[in-house]
Amino acid sequence: MTTSNYAAMLYPVVESCLPAVVLRAWDRHRLNREVPEDLALEKERVLENLMTFIRHEVEGEEYCVLA
Repeated sequence: MTTSNYAAMLYPVVESCLPAVVLRAWDRHRLNREVPEDLALEKERVLENLMTFIRHEVEGEEYCVLA
């Protein structure tokens, strides 16, 4: 099984565990991004993109707490 297959299986699991507020922010983030030329590559990287988004959200929350 390749990494892209794992991502395809894990993405729905990870997404289903997120609170509704985070899911709405994730949807807004995805809609605001430019559509990639190679949609197949985007599907393989969707879990990576979600994890990057979550990391940025957490870093933003931590910054707000420190401020």
